[in-house]
Amino acid sequence: MRIILSRLGFSIIACTLALSGAPGAWAAGGEVPPGSPTGESPYGGPPSREPAARSPVAGRRDPGSLQRRARKQDAAAAQRAAQERRAGQERRARQEQLAQQRRDAQLAAAARAEARRAQRARGAPPAASETRLRPSEVLAMTRSGLSQGAIDALVARHRLSAIDVSQMTLTGEVWRLWRANDNRSTRALVLELSRERGIARVQPNFVYALAQNGSDAALPQYALQRLHAEGFDAGARGEGVRVAVVDSLIDDNHPDLNASVETKFDAVGAQSQPHNHGTAVAGTIAAHGAVRGIAPAARILAVRAFDAAAQGATLAILKGVDWAVAHGARVVNMSFAGPADPALARLLQAAIARNVLLIAASGNAGPKSPPLYPAADPGVIAVAASDTADSVYAGSVRGPHVRLAAPGVDVLLPAVDGKYDLQTGTSVAAGFVSGLAALVVQREPTINQDALRKLFLRTAQPLAAAGAANADIGLVNAQRAVERREKAGAGR
Repeated sequence: MRIILSRLGFSIIACTLALSGAPGAWAAGGEVPPGSPTGESPYGGPPSREPAARSPVAGRRDPGSLQRRARKQDAAAAQRAAQERRAGQERRARQEQLAQQRRDAQLAAAARAEARRAQRARGAPPAASETRLRPSEVLAMTRSGLSQGAIDALVARHRLSAIDVSQMTLTGEVWRLWRANDNRSTRALVLELSRERGIARVQPNFVYALAQNGSDAALPQYALQRLHAEGFDAGARGEGVRVAVVDSLIDDNHPDLNASVETKFDAVGAQSQPHNHGTAVAGTIAAHGAVRGIAPAARILAVRAFDAAAQGATLAILKGVDWAVAHGARVVNMSFAGPADPALARLLQAAIARNVLLIAASGNAGPKSPPLYPAADPGVIAVAASDTADSVYAGSVRGPHVRLAAPGVDVLLPAVDGKYDLQTGTSVAAGFVSGLAALVVQREPTINQDALRKLFLRTAQPLAAAGAANADIGLVNAQRAVERREKAGAGR
């Protein structure tokens, strides 16, 4: 009985230990634990039916599956990175392509702009409304080094006739006068030739009109009195100063102009009779008979650039001014008006650089007219006309460039065949100011264009007729201008 009870107690303890899951409980007794595949009840009974105890590594992942999963993740990340790299490369390629397209477009636009600039530099066509030009004629300057054969081929290719060629001493430019064989417009010719690489410059052969009108009035003379030019001593006569009159043919046989014309130049070429306009303008400067000019001892360089119809073209005027400067003209009178002319503007700037004084009529187209040239060219002294009441002549062109006036309405002056006539216009006024310039040069031989302009403006007197019509225009005063220049010279 005691043995049975002791075994029963042992079994209870063992069962308690087994149920508590204490590891190694049976192993401590050196016996096989119940529930093992081969274990039997220590009591000799049947094998235990209890489930086998779980392995200590139960629930852990297989290391191989973890490695496979990590490889898959790495492969996916690498694939995404490759896709991102490709997308970035494609994006950068598109950006570079767009940038290149923009650069190409900018270069193309710059090339077109340069081509337009070069074409404009070669010559801009005249406005469709511009009629002050010789129809179907152009003035062209070819590129340096272009052979005569190439020039002839160009002329033939554009169906032109070569009319004239002339080199300017002042600028070195060689201008060629060409005329279309088929009556094409000047505008069309300029457009055609401005596209030729062998052409350096091309422009119309502009036409200028003389700025003077005849008069039938019979008024007493007043010009020298209004200019305060009657009280000079014998030394204020323009002695030895050469004044070029670029105009129509002067009647140098007129008694009042006897021995006044030192030399002559014909830039037109066709036969012509003396003309009242050129004769009258020369009289405002150097007449010394029944009519007296403001500088009666000045030497006239008679330059014929206008025909019998009182029209002068660009090439003739270029030739005339160039010749005058080459022959010692100190003053150049330009009593004509017309359109802006690039070739003439360059020549006049070259003359100013040679210390030649340039005087021009403002024009007779009235106060509403746009500026007329060469009076509106930079550096040129523009002159309006005034009347006996010191009021600006109604026909004078006005503008910021017109600051001076001189008598120019109903002025008695020499005419052809030894006669006299009353003349009106800014041409007359410009002639008087050119003569006054000769008086100043006699006293101050080195005076330049800018100093002469400032002198005239400082010594001009306000016009007697007040009002907006005469604002900013002063009447030149010969006595003040000459005396102030004398004082300035004595002060040095």
